[in-house]
Amino acid sequence: MNDSRFETPHVPPVGAMVMKRFPLEYDPTSATQLNASRLPHPLSTADMSLAHRCEPWEADRAKHAVDILGLMPTGMLVMLVLSISVTRIAPFYVAIGLAGLVATLMLVLLFRAGLLSPRYLLIAVLAPAMGIAFLYAVSSVIDDRLLVTAVLASIGAVLFRLLGTGPVSFYQQWILTHPRLTPSTRKALSAERAPAPMFWPLYLTMVIAVLLPRYSSALATLLIAALNTGVVLWWLRGRAPLRGALDALGHYLAYGRDDAGAPGVWRPRDHQRRRHWTFVTLLSTIFFTLGLGLTLYVPGDVARLGLSRLLVTGASESLPIRKVFDHSTAPVDWDKAPPPLVPTVNRPQLPEIAPSDTLRDWKIGANERAARLNERVQRISSQADADDDQFRRRYVARAFPSFIRDEIGDRPHTWLFAVLAAILQGRLHYGWLLPVSLLLAATLPSLVLLAVYARPLAFLIELRQRVEGSSASPGLDHAPDRTEWNWRVDRVAESVHTATEPLFGSAVYEADHLFLGVEPCMGFPVLLHRPLLNQHCYIVGETGSGKTSLGIMPMLIQLLRQHIDPSREDSARSEPPIVILDLKGDPALLQTIKAEADARRKRHGVTDPNDPRYAFRLFTPEVGSESHHFNPFASMDSKRRSPMQLCELILDSLALSHGEGYGRSYYTRRNRMMLYEALQDPAKPRSFEELYQVLERLARREGAADVFELAATVQSLSRYKNLASDGSALPESATIHLPTALEHRQVVYFWLPAALESVSVREIAKLALYSLLTAAIDRQRDGAQDRETYLFIDEFQRIAGENFRIILEQARSFGVRAILANQSISDLKTPDTDLRPAIRTNTRVKMHFSVTDPGEMEDLCTISGEELAISQSVAWRFDSVKYRRLGDGSRETMQVPRWSLAGMTESTTLKSRLTKSDIIRTSDHPQEFILHVSQGSGYTQFGGVPIPVQTRWPIPFSVYKRRAMEPWPNLGRGVGVKAAVQKQSPRQIDDEAQVEFLKRTRPLAESVYRELERQYGPTPVEATP
Repeated sequence: MNDSRFETPHVPPVGAMVMKRFPLEYDPTSATQLNASRLPHPLSTADMSLAHRCEPWEADRAKHAVDILGLMPTGMLVMLVLSISVTRIAPFYVAIGLAGLVATLMLVLLFRAGLLSPRYLLIAVLAPAMGIAFLYAVSSVIDDRLLVTAVLASIGAVLFRLLGTGPVSFYQQWILTHPRLTPSTRKALSAERAPAPMFWPLYLTMVIAVLLPRYSSALATLLIAALNTGVVLWWLRGRAPLRGALDALGHYLAYGRDDAGAPGVWRPRDHQRRRHWTFVTLLSTIFFTLGLGLTLYVPGDVARLGLSRLLVTGASESLPIRKVFDHSTAPVDWDKAPPPLVPTVNRPQLPEIAPSDTLRDWKIGANERAARLNERVQRISSQADADDDQFRRRYVARAFPSFIRDEIGDRPHTWLFAVLAAILQGRLHYGWLLPVSLLLAATLPSLVLLAVYARPLAFLIELRQRVEGSSASPGLDHAPDRTEWNWRVDRVAESVHTATEPLFGSAVYEADHLFLGVEPCMGFPVLLHRPLLNQHCYIVGETGSGKTSLGIMPMLIQLLRQHIDPSREDSARSEPPIVILDLKGDPALLQTIKAEADARRKRHGVTDPNDPRYAFRLFTPEVGSESHHFNPFASMDSKRRSPMQLCELILDSLALSHGEGYGRSYYTRRNRMMLYEALQDPAKPRSFEELYQVLERLARREGAADVFELAATVQSLSRYKNLASDGSALPESATIHLPTALEHRQVVYFWLPAALESVSVREIAKLALYSLLTAAIDRQRDGAQDRETYLFIDEFQRIAGENFRIILEQARSFGVRAILANQSISDLKTPDTDLRPAIRTNTRVKMHFSVTDPGEMEDLCTISGEELAISQSVAWRFDSVKYRRLGDGSRETMQVPRWSLAGMTESTTLKSRLTKSDIIRTSDHPQEFILHVSQGSGYTQFGGVPIPVQTRWPIPFSVYKRRAMEPWPNLGRGVGVKAAVQKQSPRQIDDEAQVEFLKRTRPLAESVYRELERQYGPTPVEATP
C-alpha cells in the first residue's frame, strides 16, 4: 500500500504548537554522594596503599597546561602594559573616582541578584580601588629597571630554592601510583629520589637579564634563549621534551580538580590550589624578571634605533621626540631653526603637569639626563669655534643614541612610546614589535622554567617509561595473564593503613575491604567492607550480564588471597573456608577457583597432596567426571544432635517436609515417622546406601505404601557412587567432610548444573547447604575457634524453600556469610512461596548487573531517594506571515510560514536521584552494575543510596576462554586413591527412580481401582483414555 505521508517531509499545519524532542540529561551526571560524616578525615586516608588516581577528565590535562602556559604570561604582559598606559593617561585621583563608579555599579548588580552578603559587599567596595592602586604601584615600581630587576631576581632565586622541588616530588609520586605496580615495587622506587632542579641556568639567566639589556636587550634575549635551549636539548634529547613537560605540568596543575573526598584516592601533600599558587609564583618571578630586564620582551635595540632617527633626522622624515613625550604639536624645521644641544623635554611653552601625574617623574629623570648631556657637549664644544654648527650637529648625532639607550635601558616601557611615534609617522612595520613581545612573553619564561627542570624531568620521563612500558619493552611488574584489577586488589590486601571511624572511634583497616571497581562519573574507587557480608549479599543479573565473571569471581578471588590484618602481631590473616554451590555450571569459574586454591596452598608451603590444610575439594554427579566422595551423614552427625534432629535435617534437605495443612502435614508426618524409625534401626545406617536398604525393608510392611516418596528419593541418592557410600574406607584426602573443611580452611566446590533438570541435583545442593550449616553450628557449640565461612550459591532460587529466611538468619548467627545470585528478583516468587521479602530484609549488600523488570526498576528509583531538578522548556510556534508581492503591475498576497518563539518556562521539581535512564544505561554497559549497601561500614559509606560502579575483568579474556575449554580436573593425581567417577547421569537415575516408584505403587493403584469398580461398577470403554 502506498502511503503519501512517507514521500514528503512532514510539515506541521499553520498555527500548530510544535514541541521539539531532546534527550534528557542531568548535570552533574552522577547522583553519587558520600556519607562524609561516617568516613575518616580525608587527610587520614590520603596515604592509603590503593593510591587510585582520581582523574575523571584525564584527556584535557595537556590542554589545561597549554592554556596556563599561554594565557598566564600573556595576561601578565597585558597587565603591565595596562598599568603603564592607564597611569600615563589618567591621574590617580581620576582613576580612583572611576573605581568608585565601578563599585557603585557592582553594588547595584549584587542588589538585583539578591547577593547582598557581607562578603560580596566587601569585595564590591574594595576590589575596584585595590585594582587601581595595584596598577599605579606597578607603574611606579618599574621605572627603575636595574634595581627592580635585581630585586625580582633575588626573590626568584629564594623562591625556587624553597618551592622548586615540589613539582618534582609530585610527579614522581604520581608516576608511582600507576595501577600496574605492586606494593613492593612502589616502595623500592620511592627510595630512588629524583634529581633536584638545576638552578644555575636560572641564576645565569637572571644575571644576563639584569646587566646586559643596559647595552643590548636583543643580545640579552638571544643569549637567554640560546642558553636555556641548549640545556633543554642536552638533558632531554630524544625524549620529546615538549610533550613530556606538558604532560607533567598538566598532571601537576589539574590533578585533584574533581576530588570527591573518597577513601582510596591518592592525594598529594599539596592541594591543587596550593600547587596552582606554587606554579604561578615560580613562573611569575621568571616572567617579571625577564619582562622588566628585557624591556617587556621587545628587542630594545630596534626601538632605540627608531627613537634616534626621530631625533636626528629632519622633519620631512619624522617628528621630533618632544612631540611624543610632551604632546607638542608645533612643527619644527631643524634646518632653519637648529635645536639646542639636546632638546629639553619639559619645555617652557608646554602646559603645566599636575603634581599627581606620575608622568612628571619620568620627565624629571629624562631632563636630568639631558642636562648632563648638554654639559658634556658644552665642555667639548667650547674647544671649537662657537659658530661651528656642523661640528655640533655631528656630535649631537652621536650623543642622542647614547641618551636614548640610557632612557630605554633604565625604563623598559619607553619603547611603547617609540613604537607609537613610529606608527604615527607611517612606519607601520614597527607594529610587528607588539606580536614579537607577546610571543617572547609566552615562550621565553616557559623555556627558562623547562631548563631549570630539565634534569629531573629527564629522570622522571625515563622512570615513567620504565613503569608503564611500551610496545618494545614491557613495564615493571608486567604480567600478560594479569589485569589491572589484580594490582589494585594486591595493594588493598597488602596495606597496613589504619584510620579511625569518626562516629564510634573504631579502627578502619584498608586491608579489610574488597575492591569492587570505580564510580564511573566521579572516578573514585569503591571498596566493600568485609563485615558487611556478615548479613549476606545478593547479586542479580540476566544471562550474560556479568554477574558471575564480574560479581562472583572477583569476590571469590579476593577472599582466596591472603590479606594483612594490622590488628594482629604477625600482621597476617588466613583465608576463610569457602563452599560454592554452582547450580549453573561455569567451567571458567571452576578452573579459576581451583587455580587460586592451588596457589594458596603453595603460598602457605603445603606441598603434600594428602595434607587437608587449604585443600580443594570438588563434587559433581556428572557422568565420566572425577569427584571427591561426599557423605552428608558424616557432616550432619554429631554427639550433640539427637536422632530426631538428624531426621528433621534430612527431611528439610530432601524437601520432604511439606509443612502444615490438610494432606501436606499427613505426608510430612509419615515421612518423619518412617525416616526416624530407619535411623533408629539396629543397623544404624550411616550412608544413603545403608538407609535405602533399611527403608526398603520397612516399606514392605503393611500400611507403609504411602511413604514411597521417601524411599524413592533415598533410592535416587543411593545410585550416586560418590554420595551413597559412607567413605570410611577412603582416605581423608578423597572425601568431603564439611567440619574438616571449616577447620582446615578448605575450598569445597559443588558442580551441580541445573541444566541437567534433575531433582536429585537440587537435593544434593540442599544436602550440602544443610551440612555446612550444621557444621558451623556444631563448631560454635563445641567452643572451637571462629571461622568466618563464605557460601556462594549461583541460581539459588532452585534450592530455596519456605524456610530459606530461617536459614539466612541462622547462617548469620553462626558465622556463615551467604552470597546469593540469580537472574531476576521476580524469579524468587513461585506458586509455593515468595522469597523477595526475605532477600530484601536479609541481605545488606545488593549488586544489580542488569535490571529489566519494570517493578524492580521502580523499586531502585524509589530507594535512591529524591533530589531537586530545575528544568527549562522552550516552545516554538509555527505560524504564517502575510506578504504582498508586486509583479507585472499586479498585486498578490501570500502567506509565508515561519517559526516564532511561543514561550519559555522554568520549573522546579523533585526527581529520583537514580532515574530510569540511569538504570537502563548502567544495565546496558557490559562492565557496570548498581551497588546498594544499607547501613554502611568502614570505607563503604554511600548514605544508603544505590550508586553505579564500573569494574574490570579479574582475568584476561584469553585466559577466560582457555580455562573454559580446559579438561576436567584430575583429582586423583598425587593422592594415591582413584577419585570417584559416576557412570549414570542424574537424569538416568531420576528416570529409574520414577520407574521403580511406579512399580511399587502399581499394586496399590490396582487395588484402589478394583475397589472403585466394586462400588461404582466397571468403567465404560469410551471413558478409558
